[in-house]
Amino acid sequence: MNALDTNVLVRLIVGDDRIQEAQARALIEAEPVLVPLTVTLECEWVLRSFYKRSPLQIAAAFDALTDVANLVFEHLSGVRWALDRLIAGADFADMIHIVQADAAGATGFATFDAAIEHAAGAASPVPAITIR
Repeated sequence: MNALDTNVLVRLIVGDDRIQEAQARALIEAEPVLVPLTVTLECEWVLRSFYKRSPLQIAAAFDALTDVANLVFEHLSGVRWALDRLIAGADFADMIHIVQADAAGATGFATFDAAIEHAAGAASPVPAITIR
């Protein structure tokens, strides 16, 4: 299975280059492709910073992509959790760090940033623990 780069995912979401969008769709229709967590993270950053998309728009775009049969998101349940937290006001990157920690088998996510612990909430895949 091939993995997608961020620019391929962005073309699917934004559609600002019709040729590349068509090429991306043809690839996905031909075979299953992996969307790594790092690509999900970078894609959110590109949509937010370059395309000025709101958290709700970003979450909706990813939600639509998770329904595409041949797009296989690494740790899909964690990505969905991070998107829910994004809509609630959390920093997406911080939430993806927690998802990655969970995927790697960590039992907690230690941080000096108390806001992360608060933003992650009780339903966090692994508990965010503020170092005091």
